[in-house]
Amino acid sequence: MYLTENESNFNVINFDNYNIIIGTTISGIVIGFKACVMIFTFIWARASFPRIRYDQLMSYCWTVLLPIVVAFIIVLPCFLYGFEIIPCNISLL
Repeated sequence: MYLTENESNFNVINFDNYNIIIGTTISGIVIGFKACVMIFTFIWARASFPRIRYDQLMSYCWTVLLPIVVAFIIVLPCFLYGFEIIPCNISLL
């Protein structure tokens, strides 16, 4: 995300040849506009989706997310070892 022009090397407008007051004013307006867009997006997303009750969230975690995590813990190392994506030189004996 390009929230400020100092964090990226992509500057749309180069203010080196302009007056420092004009450059600072335009930069402030741009950063203020980006902040307003971010605030609007967060408020819109929060207002659009309903709140989830705590018991529904816990039920979802226990019935859906926990089995998926356990499956990944078991399946992913088997997949990586089976297709020799990560060489394993560990001997158990």
